[in-house]
Order: sequence, then C-alpha cells, then structure tokens
Amino acid sequence: MDGLIELVFESVANNSVCPLLNDLLQGSDIVELSHSELGSLDAKTRHDLIQLLNQNAGPSSIAFRAVSAKVGDIQIRTPYLQVLRFEGLNEVAISFASTDIEPKDRQHIATKLAEGAAKLAGSAGVTQYYCGFEPATDERTQLFAGGKMGPLTSI
Repeated sequence: MDGLIELVFESVANNSVCPLLNDLLQGSDIVELSHSELGSLDAKTRHDLIQLLNQNAGPSSIAFRAVSAKVGDIQIRTPYLQVLRFEGLNEVAISFASTDIEPKDRQHIATKLAEGAAKLAGSAGVTQYYCGFEPATDERTQLFAGGKMGPLTSI
C-alpha cells in the first residue's frame, strides 16, 4: 500500500507535549516550523510550543519537519510533525512515507512501531494512540490502535 503513514497520540496533556516531542526527535534538528496563525517561524530559534499554542483562543497548530525521528528502534527520515490544539486538548502526530524508513527496518514494521509507540505513549501518559495509512482514523488502513494490531502489517 502506498501513501503517507501517520502515528497519532490523542489527548496529550500540556506538560507532556514537549517531552513526547523530545522523545520522538531525540535531539534531531528542526528544519521547517510554522504556526497556524503566525505563519512560518525561524526553525533555528528556540520556541515555547505550549506558549505558541496558547496565543490563540481557538484551535491552533504547530507543524514542523525534522531531520529525523525515532519510534522505538525505528529511525524515520524527514518526518512531518504536528501539534494540534482543539478545545483544550492536544494531539501530536508524525507523518512519513514508507521510503523514510530503511528497507531493512520494514520487516515486522507494524509490531516494531506498535512497541515503540506504546513506550512513547506510556511515558507521556497517553492512552489513545494509533498508526496507519492516512487517514489513520480509518480502521481498515491501521497498523495498530492502542495495544491492538490492525488489519495491515506492512508498509
């Protein structure tokens, strides 16, 4: 199956957004950064993401592209990450193509991503997370949702 894959963590507490992003990025450089209301931001400048999200009373989002991210043992090249704030709740999503993962790492990818996501979710106190081909909310295209494996097993 072709298309973008997304891993979504729902209902992330304000105090868990940055630690979750740090766990995903593991020091990787951010190369593009934008805010839904403020537009493009300097990716080289340090920003308080929660303060940026709080600047707008309505829904807002921060999107960025990084050099790499890591979910468990899986290294992902040039992922697109987004933090969405809607009605006081945060959602953290990472999107990538299958080609952003080394071919050798794609074997048993659903299980590897599920294990890595479970650890990330546990560290962030998140109980709702899922991964699949966009839109990952479609159960027919999911690799997993929480601790339950989905119908797809490869990318």
